[in-house]
Amino acid sequence: MLIISTKEGDNLKRHWMVSHRKEEGLTQDELAKLLGISRSYYTQIENGTHNPSGALALKMSNFFDVEMSKFFYVECCDTQTLKEVK
Repeated sequence: MLIISTKEGDNLKRHWMVSHRKEEGLTQDELAKLLGISRSYYTQIENGTHNPSGALALKMSNFFDVEMSKFFYVECCDTQTLKEVK
């Protein structure tokens, strides 16, 4: 049997953004400044509590080298932990 579960408060976090930002050696504050937004707003986007505007999604998609649509839908395996239960 397969159960899909999420950690409290972690269900919409964009983990791929965190990984990519860290690979680039940037803090949230540094990347927010490059994008022309506040760290607080960037954090909300990274945590999945807010979506970027279309213009910001375009800037971010160029930085992260992803399609803009990636900011507007939730991917199962990015946001949920799959556990096998016997």
